[in-house]
Amino acid sequence: MLYRSSPLLLATVLLLAGCEQAQEAKNTYSALSKLSKNAEKMGEAMEEAKSHRAEREKNGDTLALPYKKLQEYLPEAVPGFATADAPSGQTIKMPGMNYSQATREFHQDNKTITVTLTDYNASSELFTASAAVTGMAMEMEDDEQLITSSDLGIAGLKAFERYGKKDRQASVTVAVNDRFMVSVSGTEQPDMEAVKAAAKALKYDELQKL
Repeated sequence: MLYRSSPLLLATVLLLAGCEQAQEAKNTYSALSKLSKNAEKMGEAMEEAKSHRAEREKNGDTLALPYKKLQEYLPEAVPGFATADAPSGQTIKMPGMNYSQATREFHQDNKTITVTLTDYNASSELFTASAAVTGMAMEMEDDEQLITSSDLGIAGLKAFERYGKKDRQASVTVAVNDRFMVSVSGTEQPDMEAVKAAAKALKYDELQKL
């Protein structure tokens, strides 16, 4: 199977490619190996999330926090952004979908940073779909954008970031405690610094206890 890298797999790829295409075959093998490792990590993360979910269910913790409560975990300020809107939010309840969301925007001249915190405690499937790539070791770059895994320097967080080379839009997505998703986006950004600073400003120490 692909997720079990082995000399036999490399030999097979080399044989199929032919001697003059050996380097290309090695690159293919490397890509397949990385893909299989990421798939394995994703599987492990999903199993861990299921375990955490089962523990919360056992303790009767199955509801998303009210959006007013979520607002308390949002940043009160973002470095370099002079003004902040009042927090907004909503709680959605319907068959097959139950989550709460809180949002706050920060402004400086023509720049805006939007921070959104979502609690998927009552909809683990939605969390799994949203967080699928946050724990992967990944990088994708083209003329339009650069997408990579991201390290915010905070233990227990899984994140990835995107920077638009032409539209100058930056974003960071963070998975917290197999329950919360943080989405931070910024307009007219010269780099990722302001958006990452905003992403670091949430009260993760409190969120990770929930």
